[in-house]
Amino acid sequence: MIKHDMSLMPMVFSAIQKKMMEQHQIIMDKYHISRTHMPYLMMLRHESEGMTQHDMTEKSFLDKAHTSRALKELIDLGYVKKDDLSKYKNKYYLTDKGKKVAEAFVVSSNKIKENIMNTLTTEEVEQLTSIMRKLHQAIDMN
Repeated sequence: MIKHDMSLMPMVFSAIQKKMMEQHQIIMDKYHISRTHMPYLMMLRHESEGMTQHDMTEKSFLDKAHTSRALKELIDLGYVKKDDLSKYKNKYYLTDKGKKVAEAFVVSSNKIKENIMNTLTTEEVEQLTSIMRKLHQAIDMN
């Protein structure tokens, strides 16, 4: 087995994550939300047909109480609405105000990603993309 020095990988990923969270914290402070709310805003951003609380709980790998509490807070803040059609299968949706917050997270993340990618050549970006896919697949297999 060939030994590889991968000591920089955790530091690079950690630095990227830290930078993104610093930028996201600015957005969270501006809109009076916490990290608890972020996964739900981002999930609902992609679901124009809405999502049930059960679906969000499963997708986020967080418990039902956490999801329920976060959704109630997001509704109270005006970022999420629910359809109230039934007692158990209500769907949740982003309001226009919620879409604005989710988009702010996306724009912030994209700026950081763009700054990183601008330091690489086109060939390096293609290589990195290929490597990241392979790493993701390797992680998914375990």
